[in-house]
Amino acid sequence: MGAAMEERKLVPQGALILEQGVLGDDAYVIESGKVGISMQNQQGDEIFLAELGPGAVIGEMAAIFGGGRCANARAQEDVVLHIIPGAVLRQTLEASSAMNGYFRDLIEQRRRDMQIALDRQWQEKYSGC
Repeated sequence: MGAAMEERKLVPQGALILEQGVLGDDAYVIESGKVGISMQNQQGDEIFLAELGPGAVIGEMAAIFGGGRCANARAQEDVVLHIIPGAVLRQTLEASSAMNGYFRDLIEQRRRDMQIALDRQWQEKYSGC
């Protein structure tokens, strides 16, 4: 993914980087700064999923599979992102079994983290019942 990693995006603190449900084709690697990941459940409640920093990848699910973003990503401080065009990411995954395995594991971990956050939110909301 070498040459594609050279395009960078500067995002100011508080700005929305990815919006849940909105179509997107690029993935990003966080070079510096922190990004908060959250999602809205079916009732419209915002659920915090993770805080990611340098080296983390965001936006990979929509870039790989197409469709809308699975979560919101907001800059918690000024952030520098490396842009990975979806086509480049998909070509890399086809050509490299190691990268394919890495992203498969990453996506599975994100799905587990999302389920844990949803379960925690449900327990907090309904613990008095």
